[in-house]
Amino acid sequence: MDIPRLVIAEERTGYVPVGVILAAALKQRGYRIRLFSSHRDERVIRLLELLTSQRCYHLDLDCLGNVARLRALFQAASGQSDLSLVLSPLGEMGRGGRFVLDDHTLRLVDALESPILPVMGGDTSAFVTAGRSAKVFEALPKGRVVSFMFVGVPNPREYQLLDRELGRRCPVMSLGYLPRDFLREMPPMDQLCSSPVPSLAVGLKTLSARLQSMEHQLLWPAFGALATQEPKWREAEMPQELSSRPMVAVLKHHSLSLSSGNAEALLSAMGCSLVPVPVEGGALPDRFDLLLVPHGPAHLGLLELLDNRGLCESLARAFLSRPVLADGGGAMLMGRSILSRGGVMKALSLLPYDSVPFDGEGAMESRVVRALEDGPLLNKGDVALGIRSPWSGFTRARDREGAWQVEYPKGGVEGMDGWSLGKGICSSLRLELWSCVGRVRRWLS
Repeated sequence: MDIPRLVIAEERTGYVPVGVILAAALKQRGYRIRLFSSHRDERVIRLLELLTSQRCYHLDLDCLGNVARLRALFQAASGQSDLSLVLSPLGEMGRGGRFVLDDHTLRLVDALESPILPVMGGDTSAFVTAGRSAKVFEALPKGRVVSFMFVGVPNPREYQLLDRELGRRCPVMSLGYLPRDFLREMPPMDQLCSSPVPSLAVGLKTLSARLQSMEHQLLWPAFGALATQEPKWREAEMPQELSSRPMVAVLKHHSLSLSSGNAEALLSAMGCSLVPVPVEGGALPDRFDLLLVPHGPAHLGLLELLDNRGLCESLARAFLSRPVLADGGGAMLMGRSILSRGGVMKALSLLPYDSVPFDGEGAMESRVVRALEDGPLLNKGDVALGIRSPWSGFTRARDREGAWQVEYPKGGVEGMDGWSLGKGICSSLRLELWSCVGRVRRWLS
């Protein structure tokens, strides 16, 4: 099986990862690409999808649980002969001039057997940048580093010095550099999810168009060549297809856009057909076997959902007759109210909790959920993995606590979660369905 793949690992800068702009530029240049992110900042997923108009998948070993699941997800979401780009953090300079590599990225490169393209900040002198790059080259797995790329280099003359100095220190070449004016501040999440095409996305698309038109700024043909250096992909064990070919309805709105494509990739691999249901003017199909209400800052789209009275009524009926999963921020819609900065917003009142959206930035964190009683998805004692997202909020139950105990991966209980109604389940965690494939099969059957 042929899956050309390349991990683009960037030194932490606090700016929009240039891999986002690079991916959009590669697509504009005619590359057929598949997109993955292992960043624990969900804004990267949203930016990639905005700039390329295609799905991005989240690869996180801690959230998936083991290498076998990660490889299965990667295979399910990749395409034969398409270029699979994985954006990942490289690490940062620590004390004493030592570069601290991101451990998760190292495990990811090993699991995918992928070449890695380090992207280094180049806003210091050429000699300092080349020295840091040499330390990174020595610390990364032998044979995986195929080249370097730089961002923030002040001028072509400085890049010439950097390229020469890098060649003296490492047996690899440089693919080129991006000037300082390609660096953009990371936008707040409410700007990214408050409209279908935010104005800042238009600016980044313009930037990617400018980059792809710069013929000699980067060695464009090298990206496809470097991604094919590794041996052919060793096929992973995939989930068995369901003979019933279930139909899955997926609620679609720009405020429900942080879930990544992981769940959809699993359901497609199991033989399901996916039907998008837009919040604005959409309606649930007459026949469906599962409804997904995806993750995101759903309070930003609550008013548009409430305006669609027919959809709200059919959502309430769906819980009683069909399997439904509303997780992460999507679960906020199903509670009684959302306590946002703008005041108390009345939600659909299907389940007995209030939601409080988080106000601030943060990284995704993995969690373990353990069912304390039988429910629609998990039976008593079943375990699954989830993600605590800074953009989903948390819940305050009024009548009863949830049926799931939420635990930290290294031990200790965080609280309760998992509210069920009929065949539906709501969770403030973003569930990783690849961690409980057997339970999903049972649920759909």
